[in-house]
Amino acid sequence: MGSMATLHITEEDLARDVHGFLEKAQQGIEVVITTGDKSIAMRLADPSRRTIPESIELLRAHYRELGHVPSPDPDFAKDVLEGIESHRDPIKAPEWD
Repeated sequence: MGSMATLHITEEDLARDVHGFLEKAQQGIEVVITTGDKSIAMRLADPSRRTIPESIELLRAHYRELGHVPSPDPDFAKDVLEGIESHRDPIKAPEWD
């Protein structure tokens, strides 16, 4: 996962210090907001820089910590399709192919 730090805060802490939350998120610190025993939100400063292996490791770490697999947000499928659509250019075959 590299050197990205994770800050766990409660919903109440977020309500008391929204500015602090935004500041941490902008610094590249991963912030996980929890209510009770469930993770309800996660904010990353620059998720586009995370590799697939890093994403898989993050899911594994959350599973170990929470005891369940995190579920994607409701817009996940739409975001994936937008990413695919934005890269529809044909792949150039190498000269030797």
